[in-house]
Amino acid sequence: MSAIRTREMQVIEDIVTDARSGSCREITLEQGARSCFSIPLTYDESVYGVLVVYGRSPAENWDTDILAEFGQTIAHTINAVETRSSFQADSVVELTLHSTAADTPLCRLAQAIDSKLEFEGLVSGTDDVATVFFTVPGVAPEQVVTAGKDVLGITEVTSLVERDDAPLFKARLSEPSLAGLVLNQNATVRSLRVDAGTATVVVDLPGSASVRTFVDSLAQEVPDLELLSRRTRTREPGATLQSTILERLTPRQQEVLQLAYRSGYFEMPRVQTGKELADHPSLAKRETTRQRRLIETSIREE
Repeated sequence: MSAIRTREMQVIEDIVTDARSGSCREITLEQGARSCFSIPLTYDESVYGVLVVYGRSPAENWDTDILAEFGQTIAHTINAVETRSSFQADSVVELTLHSTAADTPLCRLAQAIDSKLEFEGLVSGTDDVATVFFTVPGVAPEQVVTAGKDVLGITEVTSLVERDDAPLFKARLSEPSLAGLVLNQNATVRSLRVDAGTATVVVDLPGSASVRTFVDSLAQEVPDLELLSRRTRTREPGATLQSTILERLTPRQQEVLQLAYRSGYFEMPRVQTGKELADHPSLAKRETTRQRRLIETSIREE
């Protein structure tokens, strides 16, 4: 259906004259209809169906903006109900999937540096630019930062913590990532590794969700995606609380929290202090002096 394919409302202004009415023309006219509106129910990357509305007068007498807004409201409500059910579910389905041809920013970076890469976390931005955290073992930080400058879909790579086993990096993405595609479907990324051109991702899918629908939707973006395994297990304690807390944070607050966690602020003894985190280039270069003080205060040592 055109409404689903284009994700835009399709309007038959007059069923009497519009050729798209087809074999349904006589039936709809008998029911008193003169116009038809097919409204896609979409929210973010999800399409929940199509709402079809018939009018007793030609479409020129209708306010299509109100119908479009009505469709968006319905889709948002469906998404909210699904998300709430997902967080309250006692069980999850663990899926392991892999792709040898995933064309995403982190996959391109792994190929550019010819090394494996481990995903650590992702924060969605309000400007369509996501921030992703990852580690790269066995490669000099300077090499990763330099390579990132030439990778399509990556606007910036910053070295955060230089560790002997696996240095931590942060990158800003201007294109969808595999992890982001998973998160957009209300699933959770347990692990994601890119190694030798192969991306392997382990996700937690709510027990009430359809595995087939999830995999098929993801395969639209990653055509060679293959499901390796699936198993059902009990949701880990604290997962619901964690999701609830993250929902209340702004993208910037999530980024600061991720940096604090990945930088060892919460370890005992602490690897970095609150002031050191606030002075970190990845935070300081985009903040005013007042904002930096607020960040330092929000993660200060007790």
